[in-house]
Amino acid sequence: MPEFLHTLPPVLAFFIFLAENMLIVSGVIGLGYFIQKRIDKNAVFFISTKEYVTAFITLFINTWITFAGFLLWQGGFIRFTTDFSFRILLDFFILLLVMDLVMYVLHLIIHHSVFYKPVHAFHHVYEKPSPIDLFVLSPFEAFAFGVLWLILIFFYTCNIYAVIAYLVTNVVFGMLGHLSIEPFPRYWLRIPGLKLICTSTFHYIHHQNGNYNFGFYTTIWDRIGNTLAPDYKEQFLKNKEKQT
Repeated sequence: MPEFLHTLPPVLAFFIFLAENMLIVSGVIGLGYFIQKRIDKNAVFFISTKEYVTAFITLFINTWITFAGFLLWQGGFIRFTTDFSFRILLDFFILLLVMDLVMYVLHLIIHHSVFYKPVHAFHHVYEKPSPIDLFVLSPFEAFAFGVLWLILIFFYTCNIYAVIAYLVTNVVFGMLGHLSIEPFPRYWLRIPGLKLICTSTFHYIHHQNGNYNFGFYTTIWDRIGNTLAPDYKEQFLKNKEKQT
């Protein structure tokens, strides 16, 4: 890790992370709506004031989570390796699959518990999600996701480049999952490996029916847990037909 990061003043670090998260939110909104418009030229964009305000609150929470992780790293409580080796790929898949599993389990539990209404129901108000809705979460949910991530990297020393790759993947999948259109090609679900990767239709179905599709990056845990929507493939193909 660059030496200057070890002595970076906390106040400066906080504002750097704030700017970083502002770029992430604006990038997701800008790129997401650009993709929507490219695929569906008739797409109409409308973002309510409530969505903007909630997204800003989530942005601020994410900034504090990043800042907390930075302080834990500066204090030696979180450690990363920096070598260029097979560990980058290995750690990336470990982070992806572990987070996917844990979030799947917690997502499933929340949907079937008394915590659904105060914690997660707000996100499901948007049955036809748009890119900004990736950040339209209750403050508790945004905080919980961040703490979950910090717990993982606290107990598992992984490669910093794998961390960066995972975080980028997390944002990309979050954006794709809230497009409400299907950017993946028609053949996607016919290929054994690719069909395990979540599509926009996969998460769109979850917004329509909260009893199915709880995964974030893969369909693995939904297949194992028998929570994959039975009409997932049909809905995927139907969405592709609408876009042709």
